[in-house]
Amino acid sequence: MYQTFKIDDKCIKMDINKISSKLWIIRGLSITDESDPKYLNSLLLSKLYRCEFHDLVLRDQNISFEDFKFLASSAKKVTVMWGSIIKYKNEKIVMFDKIMECLPNIENLYFAFHDDSMINSEMMKNILKLKNFENLKNLSLYNIPESLSVKDISAFIKKYKNMKFWLIFCNISNEYKEQLDALVDEIIESGVPYRYLEYEEQDLEKETIMRNRYFKEHLQD
Repeated sequence: MYQTFKIDDKCIKMDINKISSKLWIIRGLSITDESDPKYLNSLLLSKLYRCEFHDLVLRDQNISFEDFKFLASSAKKVTVMWGSIIKYKNEKIVMFDKIMECLPNIENLYFAFHDDSMINSEMMKNILKLKNFENLKNLSLYNIPESLSVKDISAFIKKYKNMKFWLIFCNISNEYKEQLDALVDEIIESGVPYRYLEYEEQDLEKETIMRNRYFKEHLQD
């Protein structure tokens, strides 16, 4: 199987089967092959000697928790999106608080929830106790279920005043949307930037205000 490697800003396509030496990866690693992710994981990981990169991207991957911890041990920017699933050996999906625990250097996190049970109020209590979470500069969460209460979300974004939040919700009830509407009003009235919430049937004018504030302030950094 061929994999594309970026070396000195040049992309080189290599047959992983023909690589006899172990790989020591620095800078970043992006695993995004959609043809046979399980095969790619096992083959690529068997070639790795050491990981010392800052940027990890997983796309359409079914990866074990142990392998994820190995890959993400030094990463400052982690992206787990587009159908990627992190599982224990027994095939049980790893919860979000456990994933956060194994990211000691995390500064930027982009994460899509695969299952409604991956996050809830009890897990949020655990996450708020993690010291590494205080190092986060950017947090983008996608497919957020309503198992995470709006009250907890509000408390969360108020606690981390300097963190940038991009939060996208899906499959939520009308009651939950009303609670998000109230939170959006509060965010807009406060004038605080870097707070963007997106969900179905929201007020487009208010959504635009949050989006413009987010990117206007972002460009000024």
